[in-house]
Amino acid sequence: MTLEGSKVEADKLLSDFQSLELVKRYKEAKASLESNKRLQDLKRQREDLQKSIRFLAPKEKEEAFKKARALEKEYQEDPLVINVAALKEEIYQLLAPLQEANL
Repeated sequence: MTLEGSKVEADKLLSDFQSLELVKRYKEAKASLESNKRLQDLKRQREDLQKSIRFLAPKEKEEAFKKARALEKEYQEDPLVINVAALKEEIYQLLAPLQEANL
């Protein structure tokens, strides 16, 4: 097979993969997650808090760590975040045989 033929087959494989219902559901869920203001605010608050921790006094650091963990827990326990993670894992499982075959 020529290099051009391989590229055509790879493009078809990618197109077929992206047309799978699972991939479409993942893309929709991820877009919903990225456009969810509440969840993005939680994520940003946690990230901002984590960036500021190194400048805090030891007692304030402990409180900041607790708040950051609470924000992370609230984010990770949201049904939309759980759904995106589950769909992503399903996609990884779908790709596993290709990775194992070194394709």
